[in-house]
Amino acid sequence: MPPDKPIPRQPASEPDVSPPTPTVPPGPMADAGVDVHELAARCPASSMDEVRELLGDLSDDALIAKGRKVDTAVISAEGATLLAASLRFFAGASAEQRDAIDLTVETVHTAVWSCAQGDLAFNALRQNRAARRAAVRGRLTSGKSVLQRAAAESGRLADSLKKVVPGDDVAQEQVTFAMRPKAEGLADTGDGQRLAALVALGREFVARDESTRARAARWKVTPQRLDRCAALAAEALAAARYDATPTLGDDARAQADVDRWDGVNVRLLTFIVRAFHHGHNTLASVPKLPVMRLRSAMGLDPVKKPAPKAAKPAEPVAPVEPPKP
Repeated sequence: MPPDKPIPRQPASEPDVSPPTPTVPPGPMADAGVDVHELAARCPASSMDEVRELLGDLSDDALIAKGRKVDTAVISAEGATLLAASLRFFAGASAEQRDAIDLTVETVHTAVWSCAQGDLAFNALRQNRAARRAAVRGRLTSGKSVLQRAAAESGRLADSLKKVVPGDDVAQEQVTFAMRPKAEGLADTGDGQRLAALVALGREFVARDESTRARAARWKVTPQRLDRCAALAAEALAAARYDATPTLGDDARAQADVDRWDGVNVRLLTFIVRAFHHGHNTLASVPKLPVMRLRSAMGLDPVKKPAPKAAKPAEPVAPVEPPKP
């Protein structure tokens, strides 16, 4: 009798893995790593008039004061996350959910545009500030070199001028005083002023007579050299008077514009977050928006950390009795 064939096993039926019907409201939505400019490219463009319509009569001073307290990079990063979550909600919300939240998708579009504009202003400020400060550094470095050359030329020319008028005590004193503009009470006491005064004396000496002019030529005090020294003196005077304050003052004006955008965007994001909060209280299926680094700027309560667990008291150790003899 042939051996019985093994009965093949029937494959087990697949378990039902369909997700259960949710019985609890959804948790907070998050869209980490979203770029605000990517959002702006997907949304209709808005305008400052629409932003002003949302903000009402808030003054620029109030917005700037608000914006100074928050880092623009934080607003751009967390704002993009909040706005992406808001757009995702409107993309899939039911009529009941939309009715439970006092917010329109058009308002979210305006906030997206505004956050993108604030980020653009911030990046422009950083680039322009770097360029301006590099220009100031270059101007100061160049000016320092000019002043050093003027100082060296002043000492050299003063020594040559004294050789041009060796027996004239008055002329000798004039050269000495030209090297000491501070003692003479002049407003400009720098190397440019010293060199300019020496050039004036040199031209006076050369114009005296043929004998003095010949002596001056031997010591290279010529009209051509005096012209070069005069040009150097003018450069030195300009370098000494250079003031970087107006150039760097542009930073303050641009920073105020960035702060104003920051104040605007914190306000708009606060309106949106609070609308979702009240919508969630009205209808549990409307999610809350997760706010982390902007909680203080929005006037929200800080995230409560769980209280640390109390340590268990140590169990008493029973005394060990000594062994009986």
